[in-house]
Amino acid sequence: MSTIIELPPPPKDRPDETARQRRLKAMFNESRGSYGARRGLKQLRAEGHHIGRYNVRRIMGPMGVKAKTSRRFKLTTDSRQSYPVAPTVLTRDCDVETPNKV
Repeated sequence: MSTIIELPPPPKDRPDETARQRRLKAMFNESRGSYGARRGLKQLRAEGHHIGRYNVRRIMGPMGVKAKTSRRFKLTTDSRQSYPVAPTVLTRDCDVETPNKV
């Protein structure tokens, strides 16, 4: 005895897949490239889509949608300079008679 089991269509053939692709691309552009898979997932779920993070990643990959990463801090001061050190103006004479007055 055999029965025929109907399986859901593959992910690429689902009609809601293209709607998710369009929405992810729109969210990415609205956020000026800061939305990645996790934030996109939260937004899609808030809008009522039932989707997982890895599916969001799979959709974003071929579209070339990738969140911007923050740049590493770059030190711009050159401490090996040959300029003279500025003179001390206060001369460290700190006999204070009243508060907040030098």
